[in-house]
Amino acid sequence: MGTPSTVAPAAPAPLWPPTAEPPASEAATADASTAPGARKGIDARFSTRSSMVRVDFSQLDHLLNLVGELIVYRTKLQQVAKDLSPTLAAHGAGRELLEAVHQVAGVSGQLQETIMDVRMLPIRNVFERFPRLVRDLARQQGKQVELILEGEDTRVDKAIIDELGEPLVHMIRNSVDHGIESPDVRVARGKSPTGTLLLSASQESNQVLLTIVDDGGGIDVDEVRRKAVETGLVRKEEVLSDHDAVQLIFSEGFSTARTVTDLSGRGVGLDVVLKSIEKLNGLVEAESLPGAGTKFTIQLPLTLAIISALMVEVGGETYAVPLGSVVESLRFRSQEITRINGHDTLRIRDRIVPLLHLARAFGVRGDPGQEGAFVVVLGRGDKRLGLVVHRLLGQQEIVIKALDPVISGSAFAVAGATIMGDGRVVLILDVAALFEGRRHGATQGRAVAGVEA
Repeated sequence: MGTPSTVAPAAPAPLWPPTAEPPASEAATADASTAPGARKGIDARFSTRSSMVRVDFSQLDHLLNLVGELIVYRTKLQQVAKDLSPTLAAHGAGRELLEAVHQVAGVSGQLQETIMDVRMLPIRNVFERFPRLVRDLARQQGKQVELILEGEDTRVDKAIIDELGEPLVHMIRNSVDHGIESPDVRVARGKSPTGTLLLSASQESNQVLLTIVDDGGGIDVDEVRRKAVETGLVRKEEVLSDHDAVQLIFSEGFSTARTVTDLSGRGVGLDVVLKSIEKLNGLVEAESLPGAGTKFTIQLPLTLAIISALMVEVGGETYAVPLGSVVESLRFRSQEITRINGHDTLRIRDRIVPLLHLARAFGVRGDPGQEGAFVVVLGRGDKRLGLVVHRLLGQQEIVIKALDPVISGSAFAVAGATIMGDGRVVLILDVAALFEGRRHGATQGRAVAGVEA
């Protein structure tokens, strides 16, 4: 064998070109390059233009508030134009005015979309923290877990991005701790020793869909039922489907862990996830197949600032119902209502839907001849709730205005308010609170009894 040759380490390249004299053959070129107006090649790196501008998010919030006000007045302008169109259409100037109103409405809509797009960030900003989290959790528990990320380029409002990290951390901890088995257990069940955890994001219409799927042992439905009866969540004689039983894992303080560890049995469970997601006007559901794994689905709006709503009227008062929670709306007759366990219900096709009379819940006096004219069917997962209203006023984009916590907390079914084109303040209903029975009479000082949905 030959003796390996010794190679001297190369000197590090200097940050700037050496100042040595150029060869004589290049002297003329060097002299020419120093002439005024001939330094473009040298200065190009200093004159590079950037297309990015750093803007404080509070300025974007302020800009969005201004756009929100513009939308309010756009709605008012459109309403005035609609009322005056029969009169103005006969005059030349009137026709031009109506055309200008339509143009302003179109431009303001484009401005709104642009501002909303500026606030959007890729959900990668949330996802990028989880590979290390999963690696550390797996090492801590002696498990092998492979994390797969999909849809990292899905764009979501920054306000949602900022609030999404904590609930996702809870769910990933739950999947690694409760879902994926240890390598020896997986091998005994005929699985690969390495478990798989999929975290994906996608956009569907004006919603963002997040899924967390593991190929672990799934949720023991019988154990969930036993724990629910033990803690008093359900009665022993109460019959629950497997799907409904699985949803009990989102109940406050619920845990099937038999021992207390750093991750389990501490009373901080998936109820934190449910509250966080509902705070963002979203939904969360769990599906499980014993021995095959568990799938969590989170549905969120793209933005929290401007939403589409169904405007309804009760006794002369207008309320806004988030359109994302509306399944359908239909007219019915009062004799179609059936009393079951002291609650009004309505049979819609093959389903019995509990009813909530909005006039009673908010202490609004309604016209007895109109009461029960329409029912707006709300959906939360596989649950349904019928909202009894007097009139349907149509769909409209509204700007959400936050209310004082005193009147928009857990004891109320109000998520916020919006300002109509005529200056009226309209309350936005909190769908999650309605399903949980956290309704509050507007003229009462106490909560109204809930309806089992």
